[in-house]
Amino acid sequence: MKKECEIVQDLLFSYNDGVLSKSSIELVENHLKNCKLCQNRLKEIKSDISKNSDDKKEVDYLKKVRKKLNKKTILITISTLLLVIIIVLNIMVFVNYNNVASNMQIYLEDGISQEELSQIEQKIKDNYSDVEIIYKSKEEELNEFKEKFSDNPNLLADYNNSNNALPASYIVKANLKNIKNIEKDIEKENFKGVKKVTTYVDENPYLLFLIQIIN
Repeated sequence: MKKECEIVQDLLFSYNDGVLSKSSIELVENHLKNCKLCQNRLKEIKSDISKNSDDKKEVDYLKKVRKKLNKKTILITISTLLLVIIIVLNIMVFVNYNNVASNMQIYLEDGISQEELSQIEQKIKDNYSDVEIIYKSKEEELNEFKEKFSDNPNLLADYNNSNNALPASYIVKANLKNIKNIEKDIEKENFKGVKKVTTYVDENPYLLFLIQIIN
């Protein structure tokens, strides 16, 4: 009987898996009817397999959870990085806008007198205390253009002080509100000697930033 128990117990795993031949199944089942020891062993096998199956399910579940968490972490990281890039880009755009738009250029007529020059400057300073005004002569404008196109010197080679078509100008630096108000004052009062006024207050900040990068 002991020997038969050993044979049956060797077959119990295959019996539980349903891979035994018909004759082997009959042998095991006939033996199990009268053998408590082998019955208990079969129960242990079933219990161990069930436990292992539960453990495997738990491990698989944990793997799935970890995989989802990893994907979520990657998405959060990418989203955070994109958000930081957008914030930094917007800061750069509006810092650039503030720097560019806080300057205006007042182009002057060629025949402007010294008195008219002084009047323009004085009128602006009388109305706006926190303002800086810099005079740029025709010669300075030409030299600036030549420096800008220094990689193509032949482009402006024929231009000098005698045939310089570029106008003199005032560069006005102030806060954005004052820049806009100064522009309105010049248009309203029709300052003598002023040819044209250029400001960037109403320009698109992103377009200005793009132009700044290209230049």
